[in-house]
Amino acid sequence: MLIRRSRAGLLVIAIALLHIVLFSLWTYNPDSTIRDIITTNLSGLKQTFLKQHDRTDFSVFNAKLYAKFQKVYLSRPVEEIDDDQRKLQLYQLDMTNDEKFNSFVLPPQLAEPDELAIPELLHFDPRFTFGILLNYVSKRIELGHFASKDDMILPFFHWADYVDTSILQQHLLSHKKTGCEFFDHTTASPTKNTRLELFDPALFCVDDQNIDTMIEELDRVIATNLATPETIDIRKNLEILKRNKYSTGFHIFGNPGRSAKVKRVLEAKSYLNDFMPPPLSINMLLPNHQNIHIKVNQDVSMAKRRMKDCRLLNDYVSDYRSEHTIELQVSTDIVVNVKDEITRLAENLNRDSALVIPPANLSYFRHMDHLQFIDKSEEYVNEIQSKLDGGQSISFTEFRYLESLKVSMSTFSPPKYFSEAKIVQKESSWELGGHYDWRFFNGIINYTDSQPPVLFGLLRAWLRFTNANNFSTWIAHGSLLSWYWNGMAFPWDNDIDVQMPVDELHRMARSFNQSIIVDFGDDATSQEIRYGRYFLDVGTFITQRMSGNGYNNIDARFIDIDTGLYIDITGLALTPTRSPDRYNDLLSPEWTRDRSKTELERNEFLKVYNCRNNHFSLLDELSPLKMSIVEGQVTYVPNGFEQLLVNEYHEAGLSSYSYKGYEYIPQLRQWMKIRDLNNFIKEHHMEAGKDSKGKPLPVVFSDEDFIKLIFEHSYSLFEYLVSNNVTEFHESEIIQLIETDQASEFFFDQDGNFDFTPFLIRHDYFTYLAQKSKYDYGATFKKTLEQIDEFEKVNEKLQLTRTSQGPLKTASP
Repeated sequence: MLIRRSRAGLLVIAIALLHIVLFSLWTYNPDSTIRDIITTNLSGLKQTFLKQHDRTDFSVFNAKLYAKFQKVYLSRPVEEIDDDQRKLQLYQLDMTNDEKFNSFVLPPQLAEPDELAIPELLHFDPRFTFGILLNYVSKRIELGHFASKDDMILPFFHWADYVDTSILQQHLLSHKKTGCEFFDHTTASPTKNTRLELFDPALFCVDDQNIDTMIEELDRVIATNLATPETIDIRKNLEILKRNKYSTGFHIFGNPGRSAKVKRVLEAKSYLNDFMPPPLSINMLLPNHQNIHIKVNQDVSMAKRRMKDCRLLNDYVSDYRSEHTIELQVSTDIVVNVKDEITRLAENLNRDSALVIPPANLSYFRHMDHLQFIDKSEEYVNEIQSKLDGGQSISFTEFRYLESLKVSMSTFSPPKYFSEAKIVQKESSWELGGHYDWRFFNGIINYTDSQPPVLFGLLRAWLRFTNANNFSTWIAHGSLLSWYWNGMAFPWDNDIDVQMPVDELHRMARSFNQSIIVDFGDDATSQEIRYGRYFLDVGTFITQRMSGNGYNNIDARFIDIDTGLYIDITGLALTPTRSPDRYNDLLSPEWTRDRSKTELERNEFLKVYNCRNNHFSLLDELSPLKMSIVEGQVTYVPNGFEQLLVNEYHEAGLSSYSYKGYEYIPQLRQWMKIRDLNNFIKEHHMEAGKDSKGKPLPVVFSDEDFIKLIFEHSYSLFEYLVSNNVTEFHESEIIQLIETDQASEFFFDQDGNFDFTPFLIRHDYFTYLAQKSKYDYGATFKKTLEQIDEFEKVNEKLQLTRTSQGPLKTASP
C-alpha cells in the first residue's frame, strides 16, 4: 500500500510536537560531553532536529540522499568492488532471491551412499536438512501415506541436523579427551558456590569412563518404578553414546550453572548432541500462508538418527536419480534445492488441503473478552482426563500438557523453569549471558552486526506463527515503547517482550509446546528463502498465576536455536494480587478497599489483569487489539498503548529524546549515538550565536548536514536505507491512530480485504553469515573429511604402537 506522501511533511512536525506538548520536555543525558565541546547545549541540539524546513514530503530529502548514495556506493558494479565490508553493506539492501543460497551439490560420499562410506561427522547446513525433510514430506503426501494431519509423523530426529554443533568436532577428533573437570568453576566455599551458582560437574556431566556406572545407577532407579520418562531417556541416550564411534570425552546432561563463555558454548552443544529431548513437533511456516504441523517420533532408541544415517538421505538420492534422468545425462551432480522442494510441497498441499492448518482471517481489530483472562487449568485437566478415561486418544503434546498442569497444580513453591546462559562474573560482559537460553547458546552477539538479523527473524517468525494460528498476542514493555517511537527496535535493546491472555497461553501450550517453528519466508520466488528455526517452550507452572517466589515470572519463551536469544512471553490473568491505586477513580464507593470486597472481586469488577511480574492492564486498555507493523511485520498493539506506556515508563519514556547515550533524530526517524553527534558538530564547527539573554541558540541543520552526518557513519546510513519505508509508514500510521483511533486503511482495501505486504528489512541469519564468511558447503565438507582422515591415520599409528608394546601394566597400589 502506498503512503500518502502529501501529508508526510506535516506528520513529521505533528509527531514531534505531540511528543513534546502532550508529555514533557526533553531530559539531558549526563553521559554527553557536548557542553565541553561547543557553546550550544543539548536542548538546543534537540531543537535542531525538531526544526523543519519548507518541504511537503520526504521525497526531496530522499532524492538528495539517494543521489549521493548512487555516486558514492554504486558508481561501479558490485562484483567489481574489492572491499568486502562495502559488499556486505550493499548486500543488506538486496532481499531478492539468490540461487546460491537455495541449493548445493551433494558431495560424492552423500550422493553415492551405497558405494562410498558416509562420514561419521557432517557439518550442519540448513539447506541439507530442509531439502531432505521437505522432500520426505512431499513424497509421503504423493504416496498417500498421510490421510490427515494426525498421520504426519517424522520417524527420525537428531538435534545436530537442526543446530550447528560443529564446535564439538575438535573434541570428537582429539586423541586426548577432555573430561568433566574441565567445566569445574567451583571454589572451596560451598556457600559461595551456591550464591554464585557454581555447580559440581558431577551434577551435570558424565565422562566416558563413568557412563557404565551412571547406567547402573539409573537401572536401580528404574527398578523401583519411580523413574520419570526423562530418566529413562537419559538411560537410552547413554547407550547410544556407548555405540558412537567418536566421543568428546565429556557429556553434558543438565544445566551447568555459571560457566566461562567458551565453555558455555561447548556445554550447550554437548547437551543438544547427547541428551536434549527431541521436540514434540515441527511446525513449518511456508510461503503463501501455508502452515503444516508434523509430529516427531519420541522413541529415542529408534528415532535418534541423523538424516545421513537413516533412509531419508537414501530415499532422496534414489528419487532424484529416477526423476532427473535427463539432467543426469549431462551432469552427475545430485542437487539439493530447497526452493524446488518448497514449490513441490506447496503444490501437493494445494491438492490436499486437509493436511494444512486452515489459514487465519486477519482482521484490523482483534477483540478479547474477560473469559480469556480467566485461568481454566482445573477445567482443562478434567476435560482431557475424561477423554483418557473414556478411551479416547489424544496427541502426545496434549498428554504432556496434561501432565504439566498436574505437576503445576500440586507444586507449592516451584523451582525456576527457564535457565539462562549465565557467565562467571569474572569475565567481561558476563551479565549479557542472561539474554540467552543456555541450551542454544552460541556466543555473545549483542551489539554486533549479527544481532539485528537474529532479533528481526525472531520477531518475524513469532508474528507469522501467532497470526497463522489465530493467537491473540501483542508486543509489550520495551518492545511496545520502541514501536511507539519509530516502528523499529531500539539499537541498544536485545530483548523482545510479548503478552497474551492466559487462556491463549493454554491453547498454545496444548497444541504447540516443545515445537520447532521453521520460517521459510513469505515468497520463495522473488524473496530470499529463510531458514530461521525457533523452539517454543512453555513452562511447567503456568497454572500458578501469582508471583509466588518470583522464579517464574516468564511463562514461555520463543527461542532462536541458532543463538539462544529469545522472546519473553507472559500471560495476563485475573488474580487476587493487589492492583495499583491508579485504578481507584474507576471504582464506586462500595468497591473501595475499606469495604468488604476482596482483591479478587475488586479486580474482576475492574476487569484488570496482571502477569506474574505484577504488570497490570485493564481490559479496555488492551482490547480491541489494533493491527500495526513492527520492523515491517504485521503485529498487534493494545488499544490504549499510550496509557500503558505512561503507566510503565512515565511521560519521559514517550518524550525524552536521549537515552543510554543515544539521541532520537525526528528528521531521520532513528536513534544515533550522542558521541557521533558531538564529534560531527565539533568537526564541522556548527556553532550558533546567543539570544538577547545570552543563552545559546540552536544549531540549524540543513538537509545536506543530515546527509553528511549519516554518510560519515555508514551504520546509520544503511540503517536509514533499510528502515526508511518502515519508519515513514509508522509515522503516518501513528498520527492516524492518535487522530482517529484506528488506521485500518493502511492494511485493508475499500472492500475490507487484507492488502498489505510486509517490509523485508533484514536478511535470514544463515544467509547473512554465509555471505559474510563466503561460506561454501563443498569446501567445508572437504575440510571435515581431511580432519577425519588425519585423525584416523594418527589413531592407526597409536594402535600399532600399543600393539607392539604389549598389554599395558597397571600401577601397583
